Amino acid sequence: MAITSSEILKGVTLYWPFLAKKNEMAGKYTCDLSNLDKKQIKTLQDMGLGERVRTKDDDRGMFITCKSAKQPMVVNPKGDPVNGNIVGNGSEADVKVQAYTGSYPGTFAGLGVVMVTQLVEYNTSDTDSDDEEDDTIEDVMKDFDIAS
Repeated sequence: MAITSSEILKGVTLYWPFLAKKNEMAGKYTCDLSNLDKKQIKTLQDMGLGERVRTKDDDRGMFITCKSAKQPMVVNPKGDPVNGNIVGNGSEADVKVQAYTGSYPGTFAGLGVVMVTQLVEYNTSDTDSDDEEDDTIEDVMKDFDIAS
């Protein structure tokens, strides 16, 4: 794999973020960077990733799916680690995108550092209960060890 360029896309909306565990279908860490504006699309085109930008006429608007064999670093604006398991659809982030070539023809979008600027916490339950207290980001962070 050869990285040909990298850029930071600011203010993208995350959908389907697999940041702490691999997406079973892709076998990699993946995330859709969504609601791309014209400037971001032009940046991706300049990186050779224009053919990877698409739409499915849903909430994502124009988006690109980025992938990584290695777990991406996920941080908050202060640079503190964020547990990727709690990052849900609709979270906003600044994301380092790396264009790379590999054994298959074409240029692909790699997922680099993800700085979550507005967290929408992933919730696995279908119903909200007033009897349960939600963890705060601080509660999750104190148990998160980036070295493990």
